[in-house]
Amino acid sequence: MATKDLTNSVSWLDIWKTENTDGTMLTMANELVENNALLAHAVWVKANSKTQHKDGRVAYLPTSSTKRAGDGTAPTAGGHEQFIEETKVRETWIEIEDEVLQKASNPEAYMSRQCMLALQGIQQDAVQEWIYGNRNTDPDSINGLALRMPSLQADRKLGKVVSAGGSGGANSSLWGIKWGVDDGVYFIYPEDHPMAGVDMEVFSAENKRDSNGKLMRVVTARIQWAYGIAVKNRRAIFRLANIDASITSANWILNVENKLVELFNDCPADGAGFRLYANNFCKTQFDIRTKDKGNVWMNTKDPYGQNDRATTMFGQNPIHKVERLIATEANVS
Repeated sequence: MATKDLTNSVSWLDIWKTENTDGTMLTMANELVENNALLAHAVWVKANSKTQHKDGRVAYLPTSSTKRAGDGTAPTAGGHEQFIEETKVRETWIEIEDEVLQKASNPEAYMSRQCMLALQGIQQDAVQEWIYGNRNTDPDSINGLALRMPSLQADRKLGKVVSAGGSGGANSSLWGIKWGVDDGVYFIYPEDHPMAGVDMEVFSAENKRDSNGKLMRVVTARIQWAYGIAVKNRRAIFRLANIDASITSANWILNVENKLVELFNDCPADGAGFRLYANNFCKTQFDIRTKDKGNVWMNTKDPYGQNDRATTMFGQNPIHKVERLIATEANVS
């Protein structure tokens, strides 16, 4: 029989904190919510296997030659390449002593709240991993965007990485992403997982022993999210790295805004359909620039008519905040 560690168990005191004097559940303010906008924008695709996903892209085009009368033309053909992306499972278990759980006015609702909090934590960790995951240092991780684009890269077919001139270890990056299954970036989940990889299950009470070998009844819940990321078109993503926190207003225009114009002009269709993702520092700088009415390039609007607050735009491309984008990145060279 399994032994239960009580260190992270829910106590009657925690249940008491969530209930009103009349026994109804309180509405709890969640100050740990993060703004990670790419969660709302990403396209999800069921992988074509249980642990991996295969997709492909054009490697090269057929060559052409001048046709001369009386001469034949050498046959040629285009080429293709296949790539494989991995998926992983991130998991949280909740265990509550059944006697404690039953003291809640609504045990099912309390357990449901615990499961949703667990999913919130998993989502925040997943966003961090999509950006900074590194299988070289953590074999259980996936390779995030920063690892795929770790150094300055001028070849737009490989995903351009340009420097904003910062140095040291207090830098930020701006990411431009075009989401799409056929010609962009998308997230994947294993073919045997429902609901875009999310799985939550609450199990009936069972017997377990505490660390002293004594029996108790516990209710457990398992919360999982299985996911991966696929970059089908490497031109559908770019990185503007080395944005120093001490950057001046003049250098912001020169090394951030002007270089963004260059990057968008290197994108398919001049960046149509791309979204910009920024941390709090960079998003704030864009908002400050937007309030300057003399800045004709920056503006605010709600391109989809769904937000209470206007979206800051760089030209025709919306700028979104991702709190898991850090401001302490090492210099990209």
